[in-house]
Amino acid sequence: MSEHDFGPERPDYLLPCPFCGGGEYRGSATHLPPRMDGPGALVSFTIRHWCFGSVSGAVRSSREVRAAEPDWAIQEWNRRAGSEEPETIDKMKKENGELREALRPFAQAADDCNFGPDTMTICDGMGLDLTIGHCRQARTLLSQSSEGGET
Repeated sequence: MSEHDFGPERPDYLLPCPFCGGGEYRGSATHLPPRMDGPGALVSFTIRHWCFGSVSGAVRSSREVRAAEPDWAIQEWNRRAGSEEPETIDKMKKENGELREALRPFAQAADDCNFGPDTMTICDGMGLDLTIGHCRQARTLLSQSSEGGET
């Protein structure tokens, strides 16, 4: 059992279920197999919840949140529709703009290397295998507006 595992009671750091307010909660970590030098690395963390019927006690519905880190799963569970703060939205828009700018050189490389199959490597060094396909993907992503539609 991991230090992050819990259940069946809801820990204080999780908000109650928005649908039933109660039910059963389980948190479980998935690890790689143990190694000679210690425990296996954390692969994912899952929060599961079951809403029980008010009369029969039968499961009415269930919800599952899975993330690479326990804190991310907890943050996702606690997120509610409309709870994003304006500064968070502004920060996300700024980060989106920065990421789009970072993709521009790769999109330009796709225009410059408009030959060869997607699997053709155009940069092979320091553990980076950049292919024409990666550059074409950057070009495609940039052709979409930051709001999700075509530009």
